[in-house]
Amino acid sequence: DQGWLPGRQIRERIRRVTRPDGRLELWRTMKLGPITARLEVEEPLDETLFHALWPLTAGARIHKRRHVVPDGALRWEVDV
Repeated sequence: DQGWLPGRQIRERIRRVTRPDGRLELWRTMKLGPITARLEVEEPLDETLFHALWPLTAGARIHKRRHVVPDGALRWEVDV
């Protein structure tokens, strides 16, 4: 699950990831600039702050499932 916080110049996303082993990870990502030359900073987020920020993402949330597809020495990550 991920949700985008309000903002125009700095796009900020919080994300909840459930790993295949059931482990839960929470992340905060800040993005600044155009996609071709973007500054991106990502850091772990504690559960208290995640739950405080999550309501601010109402109307700007998605749920996706990531599939990893091996391709020789590379891998494709396909989000559905």
